[in-house]
Amino acid sequence: MVLQIKYQSLLSLMVLPGVIFLGGCFDAEKHTESGLKVSADTSLQGHHNKIIRHDAQRTLLDVAGLGAVQESTSNLLKAYFHPVLLNMENQTITDEPGAIARYRESVKNHTLTRQALDADKNLARLSSRDQWVLVYIVGGHDSVNHGSGTNGSKQNGVQEASLTPGKQLIVPIEGKGYLSMLKGYLSLDLKTLSIQRIRFYEQGETPALGGKIMTNAQWLAQFQGKRILEDGQANFRVVMPHQNHQDHFTIDGLSGATNTSHSVENLINYWMGPDGYYFALTLLQQRYL
Repeated sequence: MVLQIKYQSLLSLMVLPGVIFLGGCFDAEKHTESGLKVSADTSLQGHHNKIIRHDAQRTLLDVAGLGAVQESTSNLLKAYFHPVLLNMENQTITDEPGAIARYRESVKNHTLTRQALDADKNLARLSSRDQWVLVYIVGGHDSVNHGSGTNGSKQNGVQEASLTPGKQLIVPIEGKGYLSMLKGYLSLDLKTLSIQRIRFYEQGETPALGGKIMTNAQWLAQFQGKRILEDGQANFRVVMPHQNHQDHFTIDGLSGATNTSHSVENLINYWMGPDGYYFALTLLQQRYL
């Protein structure tokens, strides 16, 4: 009997490492956005939670079409960007300098008032957002030179820039992606409200898949000229790549990044819809066109 027990114990010790090894293999198996399985030991898994951040102010210049201008960020913001403060709770707008100065001081001191949201009931899946949001009117300045953005003369000490004719409305956007929060800016033609550009300055999506929302120039170029609002409703769409779509509201998603692409669609529709900036659009058009 003693020999039998010793034999069983020895057999268990021999089998146990194999069981642990197999169990570890199954536990390490993960899924990427495209549905492919990868090992947790690969570099991909190591980057899943890595948040990539770019300079938000430079991203703001880029979305306005001023990213290549050889001038300081502060000078360009002062010369071309007219800030307007939106009260998301009371649905009012103001460009009164004192109110904007107080807002900026609150940002600096991290004392902005936040509104609680139900993440399960909004497209951006936000649990809260700032009560006050700063948006920008860009363009329409007499000093804008619609020629070269880097070879123009200087006026008031600021390099003249090449901007799209007409005025832009630039708004911040944020929402949950597949693996992370997505934060960026959306530029709209103030008159037509069609998209001019979209740029992101923060994301932690799958590298080489959803992470390309920051870097894939061909994908980002699709947004230009697309519309969001249809009969007063936000109806922007991102579909599987290479589907047949001929309308003005649809772009291709990123290949292999269906979830991230769908998240971008949702956060655009959220911020441009009735729970977002929709209340301010007519007010801004009436004041600045």
